Amino acid sequence: MTVSTGPAYRVPRRVAVISAGPAALRLIEEGQAGGAPLHGTVLAAFRRSAYLSFGADALVCIGRRLLGNGPLNVVCDAEAGFLTGLVQDEPVSADTDGLQLPGGRSLLFARARQWNPPALPPPTAWRPRADILSVLADRISRFPRQDGLGPLIAPLCTGPESLTAPTTGDRHLLAAAVPAIVRLLAWLDESARDETASPAPVSRLIGLGPGLTPSGDDFLIGLLVGLHGLGRKRLAGALAASVRIASVEGTGMISRAHLLAACDGLGAEALHRALAALVACDVPAFDRALVRLDDTGHSSGRDALAGLAACLATVGDG
Repeated sequence: MTVSTGPAYRVPRRVAVISAGPAALRLIEEGQAGGAPLHGTVLAAFRRSAYLSFGADALVCIGRRLLGNGPLNVVCDAEAGFLTGLVQDEPVSADTDGLQLPGGRSLLFARARQWNPPALPPPTAWRPRADILSVLADRISRFPRQDGLGPLIAPLCTGPESLTAPTTGDRHLLAAAVPAIVRLLAWLDESARDETASPAPVSRLIGLGPGLTPSGDDFLIGLLVGLHGLGRKRLAGALAASVRIASVEGTGMISRAHLLAACDGLGAEALHRALAALVACDVPAFDRALVRLDDTGHSSGRDALAGLAACLATVGDG
């Protein structure tokens, strides 16, 4: 394989991977088992992370410790600047050692541990839904944000059936999102009672909003992670079926990869920690998770938390 060699990377670097999500490890295992390297390209490169594509729906996100854990993430023990110089469409590969990057850089998986979501407390330790929603509404009021779908979290906690678009924040986004969310939550409530309900109405949320992971997609991720976490597997499966279909053409490759992981119940570690803290009404733990969520993308963390709030408010008691 021919790789580019920039002046800052004349000497090959070999860096140990600390942890990798299940989706990322599946790709590495495929590269190790096939007898020949699995080839891909740099899909997108940022200051502290980069996405690598190995084909349709086969993405990994690489980064240093600040990236945090998640289903697609490969977290490495690298110095600042390790990812500097990666360019879109440059070749990469997965082989028996790990990931081979442009400029002679390697991410080695020999000592990598698989990341899995933190376990929730046992259901017998969960607090009543009213207490959970009260904690969430209180903490959100103390740390408000007006971007994305964040302004919907407090109204969702007080009653999703009367949800209306707030007058603050991104009014165009919220005006488009609220009718779609109301319709989806009505479907969720109906489906919880009737197994023959129609497919989930997600097409107006998929791809809604700007960015690599639009707000509507992040909302659905939070909803899916919540349903899986609360043990509502049938509802999660029905919603996932619609998301898988609608996301084929409704959103970008990166966001679809995160949606597909959420269809299996997997999201960013901070989202799982937020859910675990909320069901136990553990305020300090939730505040720590909220800090990490707020450091996720422009508004992705709050968008996903809005989806989690919708789940807790709609089906949180069982």
